[in-house]
Parts: sequence; structure tokens; C-alpha cells
Amino acid sequence: MQKPKKEPGLNFNYHINRSMKKLRAIIVDDEQDGIEVLQLMLADTPTQVNVVDTCNSANQAIESIQKHRPDVVFLDIEMPGKDGFEVLKAFPEADFKVVIVTGYDQYAMKAIKFLAMDYLLKPFDEAELASAVRKVEEALEQQDNRLAQFAQFLEQDETQMEKIVIPSSKGFRTVELNDIACLESKSGNYCIFHLADESETMVAKPLYYFEELLPQPRFLRVHRSRMVNLDQVSSYDSKTGELTMASGRVVEVSVRRRSEFNATFRSYFHG
Repeated sequence: MQKPKKEPGLNFNYHINRSMKKLRAIIVDDEQDGIEVLQLMLADTPTQVNVVDTCNSANQAIESIQKHRPDVVFLDIEMPGKDGFEVLKAFPEADFKVVIVTGYDQYAMKAIKFLAMDYLLKPFDEAELASAVRKVEEALEQQDNRLAQFAQFLEQDETQMEKIVIPSSKGFRTVELNDIACLESKSGNYCIFHLADESETMVAKPLYYFEELLPQPRFLRVHRSRMVNLDQVSSYDSKTGELTMASGRVVEVSVRRRSEFNATFRSYFHG
């Protein structure tokens, strides 16, 4: 990520410190260029952010968080020695929010997504940063126990992940994978979680986001706008293409997906 150009005649120190104390932030990155770039970008976000400290290592970050008690930590994951995950493990009862800054797209990223943690994938732009900061600001008054679950997630194999955290109107909701009956796509990059108890939760993520995240073939796309949990399927009518879920909900398998569904369904339950 390249440093943004300074505006002509702009006093750099004033630019960084002009924000009134609103969100108290700590930046953790082993690369000084990364810290300076993020400081400049934070100074231009609509939300006022006061960077109270910057750290180049996990150990420095742990000490700084204990000392400054920030509202939010912008945490680079890829650092030599102890990485950013070690910082998170040190605060299972954290009273601050975390925005993970990372280039990871493997298992660690899957854990981050399972917990619906905010992250910035390098290289990110001003709009992505502003969105992450805004979500932190909105979430400060919400109860958030995701960090308490993080160490457990990191120690699990991907196939053992049995819970997912999804945003809800009251903050975050932890849902057992087995309690998810199906997911339904809605316009505007939203989808609805239909749960086994017949409750529903709308999430501001597209269906393909969860198609990539949830374990397959247990969670199978059966329609352009629907994905089902095969463990929640009660019966299937191959003539009509209708699935009946354990809750009684009927879900149609699209014509072009029926052949694939038949093969996957038989293989999943009968090997």
C-alpha cells in the first residue's frame, strides 16, 4: 500500500492530531510505513479517531493495550515472532474492539469470518477503512464476546467449527451450524438465515460469502438464491424437486441443480 500524498501546505502533525478525542485507537504493525499510512488515512475518516499509540510487535501491543485501554485496536496479523493472534489470545475478556489488518486468505481468515470480526484485507482503500471505523463506533455499546471465542476457534481444525457468529439487530448472535436450516439470498447483497426453531436473521452479506465459508457438502447451494443444511433435510421428492426441512419449510431445488443434488445427497448420507 502506497503512502497517500500530503496536501500542499498541510501541517502533518496538525493533520494527525486535529481529531477530538472520540475513538481512542492503537495501531499494531511491524512495518513503520504501514503505521504511517494508516495514521494518515484515519485522519481523513468521517469518524474522529485519536491514535494514542503505535506498536511494532505483539509484546509492545499487549503492554500498550493494558496501559491505554483503547476503544479499538488496528491489528496487523502478519508479524515476525509472535503474530497478531497472540495479541488477541492475551485479552479473552477484552473491552475494546478489533479491526484485523491482514493479507491472509487461508484458514486464519476463515476463523475471522466465522466470528464476523471486522478486517481490512491489504491493500485496502479509504472507503473500506471508513466503513470499518463506522462499524466500530456503532458497536461500542454492544456486548461483544467474540474475542473470548477466538482462541478456541484458532485451536480447532476447520472441520470442527460448529458455530458461526452473525450480526444481528442487537449486536451479534452465535449460531450452531446444526441449527441453520437454510439460507436465502435477498436483493441488495443481503441474505436471511432460516433457523431450525423457525426464527430468521437477516445479515448484510451476500449468499456466496457464506457458500465459501460454510462447510461443504453439508451446506449445499440448491438454487440461485438458496442454500440448505443437508443435516436439516427431512425428505426429498425427486419428481418435484422439493426438499422438506425438519422445521416443515419446503425448499425447491432448481431444475439445473437437481442432478448434482441427487448425487451429492446420496453420497452425503450413504457414502
